[in-house]
Amino acid sequence: MVRVSPPVEPQGAGDCFARAARLIWRDARGTLVLVHGHPIGTGAENLGQRFWHAWVEVTEEVTIPAGTNGANPDHGPFTLTLTTCLDRTGDEPVAIPRDLYYRLGRIEADECRRYTRGEALTALQHWGHWGPWDDEHPPV
Repeated sequence: MVRVSPPVEPQGAGDCFARAARLIWRDARGTLVLVHGHPIGTGAENLGQRFWHAWVEVTEEVTIPAGTNGANPDHGPFTLTLTTCLDRTGDEPVAIPRDLYYRLGRIEADECRRYTRGEALTALQHWGHWGPWDDEHPPV
């Protein structure tokens, strides 16, 4: 097991990187994915501008039995793959289906950086801060 010391606290008003990374840190099952991306701002600080943001995604498979809710019993069961975004930065934690979350934030999925638990712990150790992890935000 990788042991990592907690990184320095974020500088500035936002704490999305710390909150999202803490969820990953505590994810013993390794089912969560940490995401760093650029939604379009809706608040006074960044209205209409892209900004760095962090959230967590969880993907689950749900099996719907044949005949559920009056569905044709001859068809099924079938499996749905659902991905939910967990955003803990506001006053109330939010869990939103990924497609809706990306649409609301006008997030470009291919521009997001995704980290498994192991990758996130390695990056936390290397960079010494909660994120984002790139050359514009050097190690502490």
